Order: sequence, then C-alpha cells, then structure tokens
Amino acid sequence: MKDEKLEAVAKEVFLSIPPDVRTGVFIDVFTPCDWHHAAQCMVDYAGILDDPREPFNLVCDMPVICTTAVTEKTVVSDVRPLVGLPDDAYDDIVAGEMDYVVVRSATDGPVYVEGIRPDDVEQAYDEYLDEMIDIMAGSGRDVLQDALEAAQWLAYRLSELTQRHLVLERSRTWKLAE
Repeated sequence: MKDEKLEAVAKEVFLSIPPDVRTGVFIDVFTPCDWHHAAQCMVDYAGILDDPREPFNLVCDMPVICTTAVTEKTVVSDVRPLVGLPDDAYDDIVAGEMDYVVVRSATDGPVYVEGIRPDDVEQAYDEYLDEMIDIMAGSGRDVLQDALEAAQWLAYRLSELTQRHLVLERSRTWKLAE
C-alpha cells in the first residue's frame, strides 16, 4: 500500500474527531468492505466512552489499523497495513492495542503513551509461546477459542513488525472545549 493511501486514512480519522475531544486515543481498523470492523477510544481522563464520531466512508483496498493520539496541541496518527484476518479477530486486536495504551498524569491533563510491546519477531514468538503454555495449562471449552485468538494476535504482531508505519503529526485546527 502506498503512503498516499495510508495518509488518506490518517486524514479521514483526523477529520472525524469531534472538536470537544480534548485528549484521547482512537484505535480504528479499516477493511476493504466496511468503514471499520472495530474502533475503540479513550477520551478525557481515561474514561472509556462510546465512540463520539459519526461513521464515515473510507475507501481502502486492504485492512489498515490506525492509532491516533490526541493531545491539547497535536494529533499523531500511526497508520499501518494489517494482515487479512477473520472479521471477529479485529475486535480482539483493537482491545489488545488498547491494553498497550498507558495513561500518565501531567500538569495539563492526561498523557497517553504506548506501553511495552514486542519490538522484534523473536520476542513476538516468545510472547506467543508463553501465552500458549498458559492456555494449554487450562481446561474447558475456552481453550480452543483462546488458542485461536493467540494465533490471530501473533499474525497481527508479525504483520505489525514487518510492515511499514506511516506516522503523521498535525497541530490541532479546532478550538478546544471549555
């Protein structure tokens, strides 16, 4: 996927964020057939709210994930291609991505930062193996579902590590909420 297409995704997400969102994180997955399969956000002081945006049409020819951090001065988008996965896997990926978001207090409000995540393929495999050992030690009907989710998460992590990221930073162009 060309950078222009990734930039178009970031622009659409940027334009979709309402002016009254002071700070927050938005994680969106876009696919060729739908504006999103999954979206989650944390806005203002880490309250998990329903997505405050209106649905919008984004034409995309492959799955793409966009993580957008909103501060009082800037909006930073990290857009990257995704591997094709079953529709229900995208909700798990977004939930997992949100688990990596850490909220820190600052003098002018909360700061959203990314937590520690695998930074190479070997580490991603090691985390997968650790998770599979934990899953297989359990019993019951959830073992197969948990194993499937772990495999889908590994496919996503490998995709994330081997695909290019497009990181764009914009200044806020709207008036902050009072």
